[in-house]
Amino acid sequence: RKKLVGRDLNEQQLLSLLKKYEKVKLILSPIGAQGFILGRGNPQLSPAVIRKIGVDNIIVVATPSKLASTPLLRVDTGDRELDKLFATKEQMLVIIGYRLMRVAKLQTNNL
Repeated sequence: RKKLVGRDLNEQQLLSLLKKYEKVKLILSPIGAQGFILGRGNPQLSPAVIRKIGVDNIIVVATPSKLASTPLLRVDTGDRELDKLFATKEQMLVIIGYRLMRVAKLQTNNL
């Protein structure tokens, strides 16, 4: 059974929840035309939190128009090793509607 377990949480609250729950998904949306999904405006999603969740458990959602104005998805976690992990993906699936997905290129900043 799925349920909301928190809203507007800080890093410590997220880490505490991650100890309690095994299966976790992180849903993100890119910031405007900049395309950042991690690293700008979400400091609570620290490298420790992202590692606990797992790169493969991150889901990106965007409207088709938002994705069209975002040439690529950008990640800047502030952690070189974590950014390298994202760089190996090169691209991510983005949910743009009901049963609709697009592939978006992924760029990291700390390499």
